[in-house]
Amino acid sequence: VDVLACVLAFGANASSSIDSTVRFSVPQHVLALPLVAYEATVHGFHAKVYIKQEESRAASGDLFIGTFSSGDLLRINSRQDADMRFSGSMEISQADAVAKTVDEFIKHPNVTISIVAKVNIDTKVWGWIPCPFYGISVRKSLALPAFDNFRDQEPALDGLVSAHGQPGHLNITATARVYNPTQVTMLLDDDFVMQVFYPFGGVEHCLGTLHVLAPMQLSPGDNILPGTARVAQTAENDVALRDFIAQYIGPQDGLVPAGGGPQSLRLRLANGSSSSALVEEAIQHLAVDVNLRPKPLYFLSAITADVTAISSLLPPFYSAVVHLRVTNPLPQVVHVQDIKLVAHHMNLSGPVLYHYNRRIPAPGMDVGSYTLSSFESRTLEFELHPMIEVSWDFLFSPEEIVQLLMEAAKRNLSVGIDMNLTVAIDQGYVQTFQYKNNELAGWLCFNPWTPMQGVAACQTRTYSSEAAWARSGSEGDAAGAFDFIGRSASSA
Repeated sequence: VDVLACVLAFGANASSSIDSTVRFSVPQHVLALPLVAYEATVHGFHAKVYIKQEESRAASGDLFIGTFSSGDLLRINSRQDADMRFSGSMEISQADAVAKTVDEFIKHPNVTISIVAKVNIDTKVWGWIPCPFYGISVRKSLALPAFDNFRDQEPALDGLVSAHGQPGHLNITATARVYNPTQVTMLLDDDFVMQVFYPFGGVEHCLGTLHVLAPMQLSPGDNILPGTARVAQTAENDVALRDFIAQYIGPQDGLVPAGGGPQSLRLRLANGSSSSALVEEAIQHLAVDVNLRPKPLYFLSAITADVTAISSLLPPFYSAVVHLRVTNPLPQVVHVQDIKLVAHHMNLSGPVLYHYNRRIPAPGMDVGSYTLSSFESRTLEFELHPMIEVSWDFLFSPEEIVQLLMEAAKRNLSVGIDMNLTVAIDQGYVQTFQYKNNELAGWLCFNPWTPMQGVAACQTRTYSSEAAWARSGSEGDAAGAFDFIGRSASSA
């Protein structure tokens, strides 16, 4: 006996039912009796269904779920293999049984159900001698795969649909890929909410809530499900929220997508609530540990620097401008408010080349240049103050001087980036994003004087990078973009 399909439906009127299709198969040699041929009809029946609970999980024995009823007739011929399907429906016995059933299916790799029934069988021996059997006791146990806290395939962010912010609160509507390893299809006609907790510093911090709107269907196999995460900033979770974002983006090595590493983020969903009494009973005591796999995204795609030897008649006579190619990963307008960036030579373990700290707007800065629309990529420019923001410690290290001279001759430079970027999202939600890249290849361009057209060499290369991204058809084609930049530089 195999369960081919099972539909668990939670109705909007606080009712629940389980509709199942079951396959019943017996080989002919098992049905055969010596010197006897027969045909049998099994009439519709009612069966009590239990979930077998391990002793370590419950001392009260099997959990009664409800009564399964089927009106289908099963016809068996002793001369043939029996391979039939029958359908039926089961009403959940009581609300607390729903909660325990959901808990068993979510948390464990498999669940064993036990079916107990009495059936009536009409039999005809040799096709004409009636031989009825009534009240035959039947018991069968079935092992069904369960969710195992979604460990088989971790849920992953699929896409961001919308984002709306106000001071202290950010609502992000997104879709997630969720794999269902069971034969159970779950239909939900009631909205529900669960709190989202993130472990940090030995404490679980509540980051906000997850809202799932009806109707929702979780079918066997891959699913793309919508939901809304509501982030609530508090003094208690501020540091944990920053760490979650930093871990989501992830430390990077080179031009690779943020969030594309093997590390998942552990979250706990708990303290559920719903306007439906049945769904409320099912989830209010449910606590699910979920490893969320981030969606790869390109946050910082290029860094270049222009050094102009004669840019002023006053000391220090030269200037340095850093160009950062950044992408807004949100479906909402963001305003850059503050940037703190430290660049290390070669990698994050190397000496500091320069440190940059700007609050925007600042004198000489156009606020509009630091406003990015949804999913927009833009080159942000920051002029360094050579006397106070450029580090001169490398002058005391001959090895660093030689390495810098070699890189300057090739016009490329490897840097480690440690950046905190503070942005305002929509109507005033302010958040700081921490970004680290251990070793990012950049361009270092030297200009004898300020270009007449006002566009420096490395700035042009950064813009060329934009054209290469567009031509490649994908922001992920980093190799094509930098190959285009390299060929442009060679011809120049």
